[in-house]
Amino acid sequence: MAADGKPTKALIILDKSGGGQAVVVPVKPEEEKIPSGRTEVQLWPQIRNLRDYAATVMDNKLYIIGGFDMETRRCTDKVWR
Repeated sequence: MAADGKPTKALIILDKSGGGQAVVVPVKPEEEKIPSGRTEVQLWPQIRNLRDYAATVMDNKLYIIGGFDMETRRCTDKVWR
């Protein structure tokens, strides 16, 4: 959320190799460009040790679906929101 209470728009790039990293890049739609130098790398525990999953956005919510759990060495059918 921005200081004015409006939702902040961002491009989220997920590391699907099991590292658990997400790169968040703020987007300014009124300028139709991505500001340089404002990226933030976040560690998301939900996707750590998970690879080859699917990701989608529905109703402005990000869903992580399935994948291969590197700790248990098994495919999973879990869904995270």
